[in-house]
Amino acid sequence: MRILLVEDEKDFASILRQGLEEKGHNVSVAHDAEAALLEAGCCSFDLFIMDIILPRMDGLTALANLRKKNISSPAIIITARVELAGELKGIGMGIDSCLIKPFAFSELLEEIDCVVERFKVKQRERAPELSP
Repeated sequence: MRILLVEDEKDFASILRQGLEEKGHNVSVAHDAEAALLEAGCCSFDLFIMDIILPRMDGLTALANLRKKNISSPAIIITARVELAGELKGIGMGIDSCLIKPFAFSELLEEIDCVVERFKVKQRERAPELSP
């Protein structure tokens, strides 16, 4: 799976990238939202993992910009702000899941599996049926 990880904390991003790559994923890292938008504009990703608090532009604005460009890959938002995480669950911004830092790596892996499976089901339901 091709993942774009958007995280400004370089050490944390490196740890996540290494763990995800060890699980067989192809991971690109952007350390700010503008770099993420550039990367997403030139490459296709199966999943976005995006921090909210980023330099110059927050992760929610970046995600909204991706959705305006009809980039529908699922998105897992990660945040250290517990109060914000609860608010995000009901917002229809194309957020598929939200994890609160710190989280266990196994929790991230489970969330990835769930989010990607739900996305695949939605895609199958939207696909037009072909008549024989």
